Amino acid sequence: MYPNEYLDLLDNNFLIFSEIFIFNILIYYIIYKKSIDSILDPIVLGLATSVVSTTTILLFFFVKQIENLYFYSYYLNELFFMLGSISFGRKGINLKNTYINLCTKKEFNFIVFNNLLTAIFILSSLLYIFNIEQLPIFSQESRLIIFQRLGLLTWILDVVWIALPISIIIKRNILNLRSNFDYILILLALFFVITKGGKTDILFIIYSFFIYSVIFRDDKVNKLLNYFVILIPVTAIFSTFIILNVWENDTPLFSYIYNRILTTGDSLFMGYVSDYLQSIRSVDIVEYFFGGIRERLLGLYGINVPERFIFGFNLWGYYYPDSFGVGPNARTNIIGFIMFGPYLSAIFAYIVGFLFSLSRSYIKFYKDPTITNVIIYCLISVYSLYFFIDPSLAVAYIIKIIIVITPIAFVASIRIRK
Repeated sequence: MYPNEYLDLLDNNFLIFSEIFIFNILIYYIIYKKSIDSILDPIVLGLATSVVSTTTILLFFFVKQIENLYFYSYYLNELFFMLGSISFGRKGINLKNTYINLCTKKEFNFIVFNNLLTAIFILSSLLYIFNIEQLPIFSQESRLIIFQRLGLLTWILDVVWIALPISIIIKRNILNLRSNFDYILILLALFFVITKGGKTDILFIIYSFFIYSVIFRDDKVNKLLNYFVILIPVTAIFSTFIILNVWENDTPLFSYIYNRILTTGDSLFMGYVSDYLQSIRSVDIVEYFFGGIRERLLGLYGINVPERFIFGFNLWGYYYPDSFGVGPNARTNIIGFIMFGPYLSAIFAYIVGFLFSLSRSYIKFYKDPTITNVIIYCLISVYSLYFFIDPSLAVAYIIKIIIVITPIAFVASIRIRK
């Protein structure tokens, strides 16, 4: 089903959709209310996408637009994902009384860590500016293609643009080491994520500040977050306005945003309500989740690798053969069905949900956490929302975080030992 066909279906069944939507909000809230700290908790966005997607599937069932196999498979996967995702809780994490320990450990020099992170931020951002023709938000080219051409530099940017603001907040509010240059660096980070081209990329910095405030119970940052609540819709509207003008799209601004929200489950109505799933060859799980890493590393040596299966690109190309570099995210329900079939995919969904829960709570397992663990935890918690939206993206971001942050922390540790 094409997106415009889906929107027509909604127009004709909007009352049913609304009733199902409200019902699903209540169900998801009852299940996850103990896991939600605030509206700024990253889990809220993940749950919002799940509510819209589940509403879409249930609507299709009522209007007889989906095969029973796909319908029951979706709900079986959703149930097992839920069970996995509430395995651990995060509430109760409070490191406020141990922050001195975190920052003054003999084996770790946080100032060296912060300075190295700042230097990498500046260098990688300069390389980014020099290697793009224009900022992605002003380009008609797919931002995914733009960042693919940057190779491993993309991994560094995805991490440092979010990690440095967290590090600066810790330096200023925990160690009381302040500099006017800090404001410039944070503004630069905000500028880069806003002009990256994604309408919600600004959320990642805001989410990281929120998670920091959860850990350290920092009242100053909590007050700052009140202003960020206003910044979120403003930047989303502003970014969408620019994108529509760049693409010469004459759709009214708020109509476009409204339609984009309603089509959050695009991978589902495009995948389930068509012959697409029957056209898919077998997909190797290792290649699907880790093929991008191999592709990047071999690319350093100029070695070409066979084109790998990317669900979103492949699905979009099924409907629009002339397009490339765009496509919907692969929700656990549908990519699990493709990889494992309607029944074994439930085990896959549980594992994905379990990993989400673990990623949000792993710092509770440290009796004496380090600043490195705190920053990694903040980053992983931010990107953990992708376990709801596209588990392959969640895995990719976690790998990037470990690869980029761990060497910086290691160098800081070596210096202090000397």
